[in-house]
Parts: sequence; C-alpha cells; structure tokens
Amino acid sequence: MNVMCRFLSLLFIITVKINFILGNSTTAATNTRSTTIETTTLSFVKTEYDEFDNTSAVKNAEELHKAVAGLGTDENKIIKIVASSEYWQIENIKTAYYTLYRKNLIEDIKDDTSGDFRDLVTGILESASSSTATLLNTFLTSKPLNYYCIALLLCTKEKPAIEYIQTNYLKLFNETLESTIVEYATGDFKEFLLRLLEPPIRFVLERRDLIQQQVSYIPLVNDTGTVKNSSALMELMAKASFNQLRYVLAAYETKYGVAVEEALQKHFKDPLLRAYLITVDFAKCFNYFFAKELNKATVEALNTKRLTTLIVTLKREGLQDILYEYKKNYNRDFKSAVEKATSGDYQKMLLAVIENELSEE
Repeated sequence: MNVMCRFLSLLFIITVKINFILGNSTTAATNTRSTTIETTTLSFVKTEYDEFDNTSAVKNAEELHKAVAGLGTDENKIIKIVASSEYWQIENIKTAYYTLYRKNLIEDIKDDTSGDFRDLVTGILESASSSTATLLNTFLTSKPLNYYCIALLLCTKEKPAIEYIQTNYLKLFNETLESTIVEYATGDFKEFLLRLLEPPIRFVLERRDLIQQQVSYIPLVNDTGTVKNSSALMELMAKASFNQLRYVLAAYETKYGVAVEEALQKHFKDPLLRAYLITVDFAKCFNYFFAKELNKATVEALNTKRLTTLIVTLKREGLQDILYEYKKNYNRDFKSAVEKATSGDYQKMLLAVIENELSEE
C-alpha cells in the first residue's frame, strides 16, 4: 500500500467543495482546477480512498490546531499525526488546516515548537522540494557553511529533483539558488555546486563508449602534482547519471585495483572532497550509503542537523529500505541507535517515524 500511495500522490489535483468533507459530497467540474485556498474549495490529493482520506484530513487538521492553540503545546499529538502521515496525506491536512483556520500549519507549529524537534516536524510537513530548498538556504547562509549537509542534499539528486528544488527555492526566497551559492560558497566547492545546477542537469543517457575515457579523468593514487583532468573530473561528478558513474567507478577499480575514494582522498581536500565522496558512495549503492550516513549521525557522533536532514529526505525516498539495510550491515535496529543517542520530543518523533515506516510492509 505504501508504494501505491506514493504513486497516487503524483496524480492530478481535483477540486472538491467544502461540504464534501462535511459529508455532503458534490461533483466538481472535471475541467476545474483550484489554484488558491482563498476560494470556497479544498484541493485534495486524489486517491482511491477519497471520502475516507478527506474526512481524515479535516479531523487531523482540527487535532493539530488543538495541539498548538492557546497556552501550551501537545507535542505528542503532533508526533502521532505527522509521523504516521504519508506525503499525500500531509498535503491534504495542510489544505484542510488553512481552509478551516486561514492559517499556515507549518508556521503555527514553528511558533509553538523549538530546536531539533521543530526542524524535524516542519521539515516533514513541507513538500520534498520545498523542504530541501529551505534546508539549503539555512545551510548556505549559516556561519560557517554546513558543507556536508549542502553536499548531501544536492549530490544525491538527479535532474528532475534538482529542477524542482530550484523552482521552489526561487518561490520561497525570491532569488535563485545559484545566486545564494555565489554569495556564500567559495572556491572549487562553489564551482562544483554551480555545475550541478547548470543545464544539462545530470544527463540521463548512459554512454558505455565513454567509460574508459571517463576513467582517465580520475587520478591515480600515486600521481603527483596537480590533477591533470580536474575540470573533466568535476564535470563527470556533476553531470553524469548515477548509473553512468557507477559503470565508470567499477571500471576504474577493476583496472587499477584500488578504491576511487582512496584516490580522491589523496588529491582533494574538503569541502570539495566531501562532495565527491558523497557522490561516489551514493552512486555505488544508495541504500548502503544512507545506512552508513545514519550510523555516522547517531552512533559515531550525534549530529542532529545531519540526522534531521537524512530523515526528512528519506521519509519520502525509501526510508523503510534504508532501515533494513542498516540492520543488515550493523546487526542492530536503527531504533536502538536513536534511543541511545537522542532524547526528549526529538527522540519521540524519530522513533515514531521509524516505527511507522517498519509497520508499512
């Protein structure tokens, strides 16, 4: 059901009158598409369970309003609803909340919560591309820059996702993502980020005939001096599809008997090195990559910014599979790592998200 719900969330938006959710269903014109909540309509994500889902959205919106209205905040109620809701359900809840109260659900929760708990909840509530755009703005404008999280958010994306992020960034901040990168990032890391965003963004075509040529762009461990093909290597890392990059990495390691990561560590320094390593590890096996990153963010050294970024990203991109990969590689549940490393409402929210993912088999 989880797969079907994620698929259905991509289908078109239909317009439904308010009295539909109150029990008096009417039929919206098929050629009508709601463009604003300021009208007398609610725009719900269409599913095969429409009547149940729309009624549930209103109920959850009312419960969330009770959780943040007046004195005090009911964090447990927020956790229960947000952690257990799929993307399309969250969109319906936000629509119902605005229509009922003429308020933005995310802003109300931001006002009533704080710290890591607030960042995790609001990150999940935002659409995938909007959430990434918001996180990128935070990490780019912070001092010092959070190079790791910036690279994590951009170096693991293919063309469609990056284009959506760019579009939403412009809507949210009234400036392009590129302009923010130019203002705050520096050096070869800035150059690499800009190449990621330049068209064509991560071309999808696989070119087997180019593999050996592209292998030559990667320096050898024993090479000395400046990397000869640094510009070509950067283009490969920024533009090649992950499938193409996977072929190139495998060909290099077969030919020279050494891991690409070792060669990169010999010739590059952070933050560009970090961006390259994230790109390479993700291309090799994204499930293992994210399982390893979750372990780094909890067991090796707690980093809540990194952990929040990972959970917000993965909740819509296959967290369940990553959790199974984590258990396979570390012989323990990720839940136990969270219990040991975190605390308070932030821990409760993390555990609720994990439990919900594992229950959807």
